[in-house]
Amino acid sequence: MLSTKDVAELMQCSDRHVTNLRNEGRMPPPVKLGTLVRWPRRTIEQWIADGCPAAA
Repeated sequence: MLSTKDVAELMQCSDRHVTNLRNEGRMPPPVKLGTLVRWPRRTIEQWIADGCPAAA
């Protein structure tokens, strides 16, 4: 499971940019574990491989 920081490192962008993408619904929805926000690694890697399309 990847944190916002981990996703930002994979995308080579800032944590804030990842947060903005999440808030705007432009990336796969995260899994919430209490107050933690996490993404499955495969989901993010596939999303990046697909060219970062906007989430439905």
